[in-house]
Amino acid sequence: TQLCPIYPSLSPRSNCCFLLFARLTEPSGSLTDGPINYKYKTKCTWLIEGYPNAVLRLRFNHFATECSWDHTYVYDGDSIYAPLVAVFSGLVVPETRGNETVPEVVATSGYALLHFFSDAAYNLTGFHISYSVNSCPNNCSGHGKCSTGNSIASRVYCECDKYWKGEACDIPYCRNNCGSPDHGYCDLTGEKSCVCNDSWQGPDCALSVPSTESYWVMPNVKPFGQSLGRASHKSVVHGKLMWVVGGYTFNYSSFHMVLNYNMESSTWDVVPINSGPLQRYGHSLALYQDDIYMYGGKLEAGSGNVTDELWVFNIPSRTWSLRTPSSLVQGQPYAVEGHSAHLTELTNGDLVMVIIFGYSPVYSYISKVQEYNIRTNSWQVPETNGAIVQGGYGHSSVYDSSGRCVYVHGGYKALPANKYGLVDELYRYEVQTRTWMILRESGLARYLHTAVLSNGALLVFGGNTHNDTSLSNGAKCFSADFLAYDIACDEWKVLPRPDLHRDVNRFGHTSVVSNGSMYVFGGFSGVLLNDVLVYTPPSCQAFDEEQRCANAGPGIRCVWFKDHCVPWDTGHANGSLPALFCPPRTSTCCMTLLCILYS
Repeated sequence: TQLCPIYPSLSPRSNCCFLLFARLTEPSGSLTDGPINYKYKTKCTWLIEGYPNAVLRLRFNHFATECSWDHTYVYDGDSIYAPLVAVFSGLVVPETRGNETVPEVVATSGYALLHFFSDAAYNLTGFHISYSVNSCPNNCSGHGKCSTGNSIASRVYCECDKYWKGEACDIPYCRNNCGSPDHGYCDLTGEKSCVCNDSWQGPDCALSVPSTESYWVMPNVKPFGQSLGRASHKSVVHGKLMWVVGGYTFNYSSFHMVLNYNMESSTWDVVPINSGPLQRYGHSLALYQDDIYMYGGKLEAGSGNVTDELWVFNIPSRTWSLRTPSSLVQGQPYAVEGHSAHLTELTNGDLVMVIIFGYSPVYSYISKVQEYNIRTNSWQVPETNGAIVQGGYGHSSVYDSSGRCVYVHGGYKALPANKYGLVDELYRYEVQTRTWMILRESGLARYLHTAVLSNGALLVFGGNTHNDTSLSNGAKCFSADFLAYDIACDEWKVLPRPDLHRDVNRFGHTSVVSNGSMYVFGGFSGVLLNDVLVYTPPSCQAFDEEQRCANAGPGIRCVWFKDHCVPWDTGHANGSLPALFCPPRTSTCCMTLLCILYS
C-alpha cells in the first residue's frame, strides 16, 4: 500500500489516491484523495479489511467534491456486489457553530469497499475519511465511555453520562431539569425526555401553550430500523397517522412499500401488502376520504420505466386497486416522475385530481396540467389561462383550500441556451379557472425540497441547492435551509435552520402538517435517512394585542379578527393581494438574495 506524503492536515498513515486499488488492513487508519485538489477523471478504490461481522466505522472528517458529478461510494462488504450503504457528493461540513457532527457510516460485515470517481470538469479539495474497527460511535461524543459487551462478538457500546442519550451519547435530554416542578419533569425511566405540564411545551418545557416562539424536536421513534430509510417517497396525513408510500432505497430486498407513523405515539407500523403496484419513486400521492391516489413515478423493477399507472390504496382494508380510465376527454395523460398532485372539489361538484408538471422520458419537462376526474374516471389535459409558466421536476406544491389554488415553488427545469438547472420561481394556479399567476421569486433556487401551508405562510424546507458548479459558489447538494413565503404580502423570509443536536441537511424528503406542526421524514444526505423532525411554529393565539398580532412573524401571518389573533387565509384578503396591511414596496431590492437574507 502506498502512503501519502506527510503534510499538516493529515496523518502519515493516510492512504492517498495514487493507486487504482489499495488494501487497508490496520484496525484503524484513514484515507484521502491527496494533499491538494483531486485530479480530473480520477478513479480510486480502497478495501478496508477488518474481520468477519465486525463493526467498521468510517468518519467523513472532510468532504468536498463537485455536487452530483464526483462521488464516493461505500459498500458494506469486499466488492461492489455487497450492499451499497452511502453515496457522498458535494460539500459535507457542519452547519452550526459548535456542532461538530460529521457523517459516520457503519459497515457490519467487517469489510468496507470505497470507490471514488471524478469527471472531467471541476475538481475540489476532496476528502479525508478515518476508519476504525470495533470502536464506539463517534467516540461517544465526549459524553460517555466506551464499554465492551458480553456477547461472543464482543462489540463495544457507549455508556452515556447523565442527561445524554443515543447510540453515540450525542442527544441531550432534560435540559434545565425541564423547569421542574412548575413546567414539567424529567422521565429518567422511559424515553429519557421532558414530560411537560399541560400549560408548557418544547424540548425542555420552556415555552408556554400557546407560544409566540417556534421550536424543533427530533422524537424518539419506535422501532428505528434502517429498512425505513428512503428518499423521493410521498406522504399524506389521515387522522393521527402519516402514511408513507414508495421511495428510493439502495436495497429493495428489505424495503416496505407502505408504512404509517403515529404522530401521537411516535411509532412506526409496517403495512404488509399481498399484491399491488411495483416499487417506485418520484410518484405523487393525494388523499380523498379513506383512499390514497398514487400516480406515475419511476418503476424500480424491470426496465425502470416512468409509468402513467393510477393506483388507489384503501386505508381501512389496506388493499391496492389499479384504476383504468374509461375515457380520455381531451389530450393524452403523460407518464411522469417528479410531479405533484392535489385533490379538490370544483364548484360544479366534480372531484378532480390535479397533476402539476413532472418529467417525461418522451416529452422531457412537462409544463401542462393534467386532470383526473374521480367520479367519471376520465383524464384530460386542459388548456390553461394567465401567465406562461415552465414546468419541471422535483418542485414543491401546496394546495390552499381557502383559495382553491396551488402554490408551486422551485424545481429542476430546462433553461435557455440548451441548459438545465434549478429555479427559484413561485407560481399560483387557480384550479377553478385554470389560471396561472407568477409571484415573487424566493432568491434561493432548489429542487427535491418540500413545502407546507401553515398559519398563512408557505414553509419550505431543505432540498438540493446546487446549480451548475461555476455558478453555485459552494452550494450544497443537500441543505437544511428553511424559508417562509408570506402569501398575504408576497414576501419571502429566511428562517433559522433547525437547532438540533446534529445536522439535518437533506433532499428527497417529505413534509406534512398535523395539529399545527410540520413533520419531516426521510430523504437523502449521502445516506438514506429514516428520522422524523417536527417543527412547531408560533401560534397566532399567543399574541393577545392587535399590534403584536400584526407584527407576528416571520414564518406566520396573523390577523386581528373579532378581538382575537387568528391565522390569516385568503378569506381575509377581500379580493386584494398583496393585502392592504402589507408594507409598501420601495424597490426591487428584495428580489435579490442579499435583501432576503438581511431584511
